[in-house]
Amino acid sequence: GPFVNTTGWTGQNSATLSVASGQLRISGNGTTAFPFASTPFTTVVGRGYFINANVAFVSGVNDSVYIQKSDAAATVVNGVFSNTAPATSKTLFFIATATTTFLQLVSDDATDVYDWNNISVRELAGNHAFQSSSASRPILRARYNLLTYSEQFNDAAWTKPRLNVTQNAELA
Repeated sequence: GPFVNTTGWTGQNSATLSVASGQLRISGNGTTAFPFASTPFTTVVGRGYFINANVAFVSGVNDSVYIQKSDAAATVVNGVFSNTAPATSKTLFFIATATTTFLQLVSDDATDVYDWNNISVRELAGNHAFQSSSASRPILRARYNLLTYSEQFNDAAWTKPRLNVTQNAELA
């Protein structure tokens, strides 16, 4: 739904947060680069998540905006950027590396003002076989030939219309 207040969000790098027409407005102070809003959410380590949000330019220099995630409120860990042009929709996919992850909505320029809405965090359903420790990964121990007697074409398992096969006539 629309924003009513900024509860749960924190302004970082001198960002001012407000609500305008049901959207989260993030304003820079004009001097500190990369103003952003941050909010924590619970994640399960090793699971994949999609973050989606819509953004609209309000004022400033219409510079790049992006979504990133962090394992700490102000420090980017494995930041992943969406397309950086000030488009209307941003998407981020990541694998959680902590039980609390911070969503960060960032502007490149200290003078920019952007409105964000329709922000959603969704876990990617299913088992995606992600294993960060190589010692715990499964090992393929043997290869299995799915074709019976593929090394022995003169065997009765093979149908040989219009073909004569001589056993061990050539080296493989």
